Amino acid sequence: MHSVLIDIDSFDDEYQQFQRDVYILIEGTLNASKKYLDGECESELAKIKAAMDKADDAVHHFYIQEEYGDVLMTNISQERFLRNMALVALSSRLTHALRNMSKSAESFSPRTKKYEKLSGSEYRRLWREYGERFGIDFVANADRIAFVEPMR
Repeated sequence: MHSVLIDIDSFDDEYQQFQRDVYILIEGTLNASKKYLDGECESELAKIKAAMDKADDAVHHFYIQEEYGDVLMTNISQERFLRNMALVALSSRLTHALRNMSKSAESFSPRTKKYEKLSGSEYRRLWREYGERFGIDFVANADRIAFVEPMR
């Protein structure tokens, strides 16, 4: 009986899982939720429009218009909330992936010290650790991580 050497790339595995989670769990959930909210909004607006068409006095018509605007504003507010949830999920998933990759590197680049969380950002701690352990120059490659700070 002979052993089969399995070529496992834990970094690629983590990257593939990250991509899958972003597109299926985060983006897919956002799009499905927006579609649902838009459908509910359209249905509600159609009912309000029908009521506006039947309104026989200006005061009643005005209040129905106000309701129409409230439904639109609620939909906009809910969509903004969904986008913020997706952004938080993306940031959390990115942090998780970077931590997992750091742990996976223990076999070839062990930590020589404990990296404390720096004030304000888990990413700052990760950039410091990645810079020291793997020699990544985040100043020279700032354009590659520029999206992280505004996301945070």
